Amino acid sequence: DIFEVVRGQIDGKVRKPDQGIITEVTSQLGLSKEECLFVGDSEVDVLTGVNAGIDTVVCEWGFRNREQLLAAGATRIINKAEELFEYIFIGE
Repeated sequence: DIFEVVRGQIDGKVRKPDQGIITEVTSQLGLSKEECLFVGDSEVDVLTGVNAGIDTVVCEWGFRNREQLLAAGATRIINKAEELFEYIFIGE
């Protein structure tokens, strides 16, 4: 009841960092990329967001550390879930 679409790797489909997964999900939802936020935790997620041209937030507590995320080109790294809430609902 929280998410309308959840998507992971599917055999036979292109993998991240290809933008295909984002294009498919935004199309399913009938939304533009400007209306969406991609949240990840790896350098591959950073590159996926860049390739798709979508606003991207990466979580420092996830799969990679801060230095690895910055090296991949991350521009918004959050340290706790509350920061994601603030970014989405308050714009900070």
